[in-house]
Formats: sequence, structure tokens, C-alpha cells
Amino acid sequence: MQEEERKYIARELHDGTVQTLVALIYQVDNLTRGSLQIQSVKGRGTTIRVVLPVQG
Repeated sequence: MQEEERKYIARELHDGTVQTLVALIYQVDNLTRGSLQIQSVKGRGTTIRVVLPVQG
């Protein structure tokens, strides 16, 4: 039972990490192609950076 649970947790961690990494790779690719841009939005003592499609 513990072995199955360990495998399940390992698989979930791996799958979630891979999905996040693939999404990041796509965003970096789109940034380098110029189809996305990073904009900074300043708020109360903080700055948030967001990735947006290039308008044009």
C-alpha cells in the first residue's frame, strides 16, 4: 500500500512539474518570437509582471 502511494505521489509531482515546464517553454518561445511581451503593473508598493499578447 505504501509503495503504491509513493508511486502515485511521485507521478503526480512529475506530471505537474512537466506541465509547468512545458508551459514556461511555450511562453519563452513566444516571447523570443515577439508574439508576447512582458508588461509591469505597479500597485501599492509592489510590481506585477504579466505576459500579454503583442497588439498590432
